[in-house]
Amino acid sequence: MAEIYADLGLHKEAAATLSQLSALDADHLVAVAQTLAAEEYEKSGMLRKASFHRVLAANRFSNAGIPALSFDCYRLALPAFDQKHWGVLDEHLAVRLLQEGEKANVMTPEIASECIRRLVSVCPKLPPSQQSDRLKILVHALTTYFPQRTDLPLNIPKVEMETIKVIYGERPLWNDIDENEHQSVTPDGWITVERAAHHALYGASAPFRGMQMVSDEHSDNQKVRDTPANERFRVMVDLTNPLKIPIDLHNVRLSVVDSQFQDGGMGLVPELGTLPHLHLEPEETKTIELYVFPRSGCLKFRVDGLMFQLTVSDDKTVETRVVLECRGKRLNKTAKQQKSKVYTNDERLSASVAQKPWPLIEFRALKAPHKWSYCDQAQRYQLEIENIGHEDVMTMCLATNAFDRVAAGNLGDDGDKMEELKLELAANNSKVATFQFKSPAPEEPFLKIGQKKRIFFDIRSCDEPSGSVVTPQSTVILIAYRSASGTMRQWRRVIDGERRRLIQLTSEILDADSGCFAIHLKNCVVSSQAALSRVEILRIRTTKNEISSAKSAEAEVPKSIQLASVSRKVEIESEQTDTIVARLVPSPAPSQEVWLSGATNQTAPKWPCPAEIVSNMDDDSLIRVPEKIGVLWKANIVNNEGMVTSFIGESFLDDPFARKAAEASADNLGALQITCETSAKDISHNFIESRVCQIPITIRIQNKHPDRRAVNVTIKNSPKVREAVDGVHLVAPECRQQMWLDRPIRKCHVQPGAVAVVELNWKITHAAVYDIGGPNLSVEAIFENGSQEAVVFKVPSVLSVVKSSPYTVV
Repeated sequence: MAEIYADLGLHKEAAATLSQLSALDADHLVAVAQTLAAEEYEKSGMLRKASFHRVLAANRFSNAGIPALSFDCYRLALPAFDQKHWGVLDEHLAVRLLQEGEKANVMTPEIASECIRRLVSVCPKLPPSQQSDRLKILVHALTTYFPQRTDLPLNIPKVEMETIKVIYGERPLWNDIDENEHQSVTPDGWITVERAAHHALYGASAPFRGMQMVSDEHSDNQKVRDTPANERFRVMVDLTNPLKIPIDLHNVRLSVVDSQFQDGGMGLVPELGTLPHLHLEPEETKTIELYVFPRSGCLKFRVDGLMFQLTVSDDKTVETRVVLECRGKRLNKTAKQQKSKVYTNDERLSASVAQKPWPLIEFRALKAPHKWSYCDQAQRYQLEIENIGHEDVMTMCLATNAFDRVAAGNLGDDGDKMEELKLELAANNSKVATFQFKSPAPEEPFLKIGQKKRIFFDIRSCDEPSGSVVTPQSTVILIAYRSASGTMRQWRRVIDGERRRLIQLTSEILDADSGCFAIHLKNCVVSSQAALSRVEILRIRTTKNEISSAKSAEAEVPKSIQLASVSRKVEIESEQTDTIVARLVPSPAPSQEVWLSGATNQTAPKWPCPAEIVSNMDDDSLIRVPEKIGVLWKANIVNNEGMVTSFIGESFLDDPFARKAAEASADNLGALQITCETSAKDISHNFIESRVCQIPITIRIQNKHPDRRAVNVTIKNSPKVREAVDGVHLVAPECRQQMWLDRPIRKCHVQPGAVAVVELNWKITHAAVYDIGGPNLSVEAIFENGSQEAVVFKVPSVLSVVKSSPYTVV
């Protein structure tokens, strides 16, 4: 009947007729009938049903003891269920194929590889009772059919590629690495501080090539980094057990390729660090550290895989290799990159071996306080440094972005004697401070081999609470040191914490003639936040930041600060207030600080005065006063849990007399109306015939002083680079344009209500876009019948585009 249906083209009916024989017990007959039914279903286009009947036929052939035919039926049914989310059927087909193929001795490597792949993908989804058995089948198949291959994708355990971290050299240790530093400090922020330390050690003209010691998914890994010879190249990675049963790994190590040696020597193969045994509990994740030890003479190498032996029982092990591939950051600039996934090259697993030894210092924290809790809180870090390497350390530099909140120096062996170092601003950035640690004799090393020393650095927290800062910036501490051969290494930390306001300061002028003023104090901690919050005032001092010009410093009369009454002990508790009255009096021998009663034995850090940072987005009407009053205080805090904390800090406020003078001079800022125009906003110039191109500009100055005062105006050229530099790389690209005025200084007198017109000519030497106003020009005005101090006005920015052309067109 089935043949009649088949001859008539009724393949579906023929297959249904053959399937009726499945109820019989004769395995041979039923297996043949199911095979013929599968062929009829395939002819009718029902491919999945055909594969299902082939599996039924294979089961009957297996029961009949014919493994060759059973294997063939399973093999024909295998492609129909590939990646169709039929996990149980995939697992059944893979297991049966491996078993029947081994019985019939007809298994091929291609089919065995496919069966292993399916078992690996399905095995984590099985119950624990079956996972152990399936894992044994996997190991048996690998050892039977692939005894020499280790590159099959077993994926047990799972290697978390995004967690790969590379450490170049013996330091830093894995527990010294801050896992969250990328969240508080951007890569550009680190590069700025690293560049400052580099120029401090090697000179301002030395090119900067970076000093990256750790590479992970957050760092820039497009370049191949250097690693020192005869030190470990360490790789950290997370391994996850995807199964619900424990597994054991033995002889875990890295695999290395693309090694190059000097003079073709092959006896310098890098040594591989081995982890003898690793036990992973069900669904457990562990971080392991392996290393490659390149010797002198090895030029470069690349880590390409992780090798280990997977053990499922006492006598069954399989050698496995997992390929390590790091993917770089995704590119998203061009239209093609936005429409398709394009990634940068990631070279963190490749290394170039530095033949010169690197210096090596061990940093031990003798005193590392807790995180900041309050504004203006001071913390002291004491470090013991020991030269544990094979190179003398010639000099060492501490660089930080807290340029106005840090002090550093050397400590004696007993910790009492301190030698503070001079703060120097970095050559590449005036908002980065550097401190040089070096021997008094220039030719002597700072730290010899095996020598120990102690250093310290004091840091004051930011003066604004964490919630009020729009773009919070963490404090970065980087210590770089170099050897006599010119090699270097670094140690770095990020200091951060939530800040609350502890004390609030305001000033009030009481008598301007006698220089008497009041400082109002308030403890901002409410009673519900702490069981006790007591703040004691220790010292009051006057100071000045680095922005003050030398001219104003020469004209200033030295003043001493004095208490207006008998010295007393000033303490304020939660929500309490108090007032201190002091005087600033002229004195030939000025005293810049005064200690309150009972506080003369305190040692205070000598950090600089807070700087006035001026950005291009600042409001012109914002008044900035360089003169400050510093109030040193000591706090004792007992929180509601009973923990006692004691610390010192220093808060600053503006000198009230200097601020009053600044507010008076600020009234003149709106007295002049300045415009800048040019008739040459787009110029084509032939620089071959004439090397210099001229751009005419017209500046109009209108005197609108509210008191109708005449003014003497001086127009000056203010170049962006005002000091000599050791290299063009130290100058920002926008400041490298060569331009000058035909007359650098122009003066004029403007009556009230009048308009002065000044015509100037800029001279330039190459094609570019020029700002012929803005920061390149400044207007200094001195008003008559008033203060003789010059008031500086800004000139509006005007852009002019100069193009290079064989014809000169203006």
